Amino acid sequence: MNKSDNSLAIRFGIISGLLFTLLCFGCWAAGIKVFGSFLIWYTWLPIIFVIILVGAFQRRKQLGGYMTFKDALVFAFLAYVIYEVFYAVATLVLFRLIDPELQQKVFIQIMESTRSMMEKFGASDSQIEDALKRAQESNEKSYTVSQVLLGFGMALIYDFIKSLIIALIAQRKKPEFADVRDTNI
Repeated sequence: MNKSDNSLAIRFGIISGLLFTLLCFGCWAAGIKVFGSFLIWYTWLPIIFVIILVGAFQRRKQLGGYMTFKDALVFAFLAYVIYEVFYAVATLVLFRLIDPELQQKVFIQIMESTRSMMEKFGASDSQIEDALKRAQESNEKSYTVSQVLLGFGMALIYDFIKSLIIALIAQRKKPEFADVRDTNI
């Protein structure tokens, strides 16, 4: 197999993107409470990181058990770029075309959850109102194409950092000198 073959990275990027898209639309179809929970929990669960890490190990296996840091980084970042394209398209389609009121529905759900959680932790009324006011101000903008593109760019910065971590984990250097037992001297 060609060392620069990126088909496995493309495949893992597509798998990750399809997984997000299916979960996103499935949770949306299940109702606003489920969708709101999905948005909160999905950001904290390292699902995509694990999938791409598994792919990096498979790529290392394809390369004979060894992979340079650069090869691992290229693999992981390419997979993340493809995933982010799916993420951006799914977000635009869902929030702009299928359910233009979704952002407001999600916002209301998250505000109720935030208020409930803060009350459980004993926050004062003024702290709760301040937090909800800041959330309201940040929710003023809708999911526009420019916002999604800006988010795409910011996500790629974080994805590059995650790709560096994956590359550090998945790399394996070839030994510089052959093991004496492996040679016929």
